[in-house]
Amino acid sequence: MTCVKRSRIRRCVSVKFYALLLMLALSLFFSSTSSAATRLVVNTAPDTGQGSGGCTSVGNNCSLSRALSQANPNDTIELRVASYNANNRTYTVPKSGMIIRSQAGQKYTISNFATAGTAFTVSVGGVTFQDLILNGGNSTTTGINTSSNNLIINNLTLQNFTGNALYTSGSAAATTVQNTTIEGSDTGIYSSSQTLTVDGSTIRNNTNYGVVIDNVKRNTIQNSTITNNNRGVYWHDSIVQTDADKNQLLNTTISNNATYGVWISSSKFAYIKNCTINNNGKGIVLYGSSVSETYIQQNSIYQNSTGGQGMGIDFNDDGVTTNNGDNSETSMPNNGIDYPVINQISLSGSTLTVRGCSPSNASVELFKADSADPPSYGGNCSFTSAISCGGISCSDTNSDCSNFGQGKVYLGTFTAGSGGMQGQDNCWEAIMDITGKDIGYNDRITATTTISGKGTSEFSRRAIVVKTDRLRLIHWKEVVQ
Repeated sequence: MTCVKRSRIRRCVSVKFYALLLMLALSLFFSSTSSAATRLVVNTAPDTGQGSGGCTSVGNNCSLSRALSQANPNDTIELRVASYNANNRTYTVPKSGMIIRSQAGQKYTISNFATAGTAFTVSVGGVTFQDLILNGGNSTTTGINTSSNNLIINNLTLQNFTGNALYTSGSAAATTVQNTTIEGSDTGIYSSSQTLTVDGSTIRNNTNYGVVIDNVKRNTIQNSTITNNNRGVYWHDSIVQTDADKNQLLNTTISNNATYGVWISSSKFAYIKNCTINNNGKGIVLYGSSVSETYIQQNSIYQNSTGGQGMGIDFNDDGVTTNNGDNSETSMPNNGIDYPVINQISLSGSTLTVRGCSPSNASVELFKADSADPPSYGGNCSFTSAISCGGISCSDTNSDCSNFGQGKVYLGTFTAGSGGMQGQDNCWEAIMDITGKDIGYNDRITATTTISGKGTSEFSRRAIVVKTDRLRLIHWKEVVQ
């Protein structure tokens, strides 16, 4: 266009400007439309790899294989077959950001995967599996194998795989498992990658392990249940250098696992807090000198016993590790921290008073002990200490290695020295209101020591609750009238 007259110049410039804006808007619209996420509908089974037409129309026939082959980044594949027969196939997720799920409000099953294969392999980032049951039929090896970042598994059931129901490996990071049941496989979750989060999930009835955390960092299991597996949680070679890289078990129930609840070896900065660990073959085992800074705090640990090993927390899987005054033993888990010695304990109304000894400046956690009678472990558990608190020796003259408690009800935490007993750093006095704690005369109290930079001890010998006017040195075998 050529504008000659001066009066038309301004109008011509305006027309050109708005035409350019319109072209730019149209270009952006078609660009965004071409890359927008698409829903692909799977409505044909068994999976023959075929179908008719595109998978975007509900009226067409589309197999899962066909949908995966047509998918673009961020597409959703929606399963509309209640029991989908994979027809001896396995699948690879081809594009990042994809969502694979059942149709809204449903949870459909995919089964009959290839024998000795992996049901789904994920090597692209940002993939979500949601509202599905993946059944390995006791012949397929692995349920989901990921080496990618930001995988989300939400409201799945992974079951009956001969290997790992979920395997995270290599450079995979930020895998999230939530509201998911993993059952009936050899191993529920095997994590050899960093930043796995398991939240609100159940891992049960697996013939070998519930969860394996192997040579990784920043793994968190929380608000979950790990039960009826051969072994509960196995932490191995997970050595991290900073507290920020810690592995954690939080607010989780670990119960009825045949061999043990938690086994930790070659690991640093592991945290177990606010968990219930009960009725396992063994409670928590810290094994080997490479275990350090494992912190076990504010848990409920009880009725863990098999083969005479009734330990709630056990260094080296060999029964009670007797105090020796040395809290820097590099040959022992957690530097061989000494457990507390409870010297006096009494109850007046709802006020419980406990006095004892522990390593200097340690945090001491007190528990109502498991009511079950613990077994004897053999050996000699007496030791001599030069320390006395309130005029009472911190030695233990009882050689019998029985009655070392498991802590069922957490009561509170105190710091050695904070009670100011004769100004000694190794002494503490805990005075607490136990209203609602269901503690009475002749109940037992046990305790653990925690030292920053070292970790947590085994449980102490149990002590008997007596009336205030009977306050005296307590040995567990004394008869309280």
